Amino acid sequence: SMKKISVLAVCAMMILVVGCSKELKVTIKDNIEVEYGDKLDNSILFDKEQSDEGIAVKEVKNFDAKKTGEQEIIVVFSDSDDKTKEETIKVSVKDTKKPVIKLKKEKLEITAGDKFDAASNIESVKDPVDGDIKKSEDKKLTKNGYLITSDVNVKKAGSYTVKVTAYDVNGNKAESSYKVTVKKKPQEQTPTQNNNQTSSNNSYSNN
Repeated sequence: SMKKISVLAVCAMMILVVGCSKELKVTIKDNIEVEYGDKLDNSILFDKEQSDEGIAVKEVKNFDAKKTGEQEIIVVFSDSDDKTKEETIKVSVKDTKKPVIKLKKEKLEITAGDKFDAASNIESVKDPVDGDIKKSEDKKLTKNGYLITSDVNVKKAGSYTVKVTAYDVNGNKAESSYKVTVKKKPQEQTPTQNNNQTSSNNSYSNN
């Protein structure tokens, strides 16, 4: 198109006049936020419309996706003529993803007197970035672990709740819970029946 040719011509003339020392024009974006653990998307670092044509990110130094908070990274930009410009850019790494608690069942039923392990109903507790989160006994926990609180009384029939609270390494919190119903023990059978059973069992095993 004519427009593009004239732009190129003007550029060419400018280079002749200014010489080749003209710096690349790169407009850095403000308030750059990156999700914890994500690969850095280079296109969010600069404003393509407001920068010279053909500019791309050549190299990024000092970026740590696993470090939350503000970081200063060094970014090397280059254009199609391989002219480069180095910029120090502030980015903020935020962890907005909560841990994920998976339960095996939403409701459990046990009989009074049964053994009960609240952790056995937990399928997994994971962080989307850092993976498995381990069970903790620290009641004041606010980072990197999960706690189980339970009011289950296995000796007494009733309805109870088990709560699971998980924290990732950056303190994001997730909660989940399930119900536990403790049923009364069935009544013992009358002694006469028991005797019959035992005797028939014995005679059976003797044969």
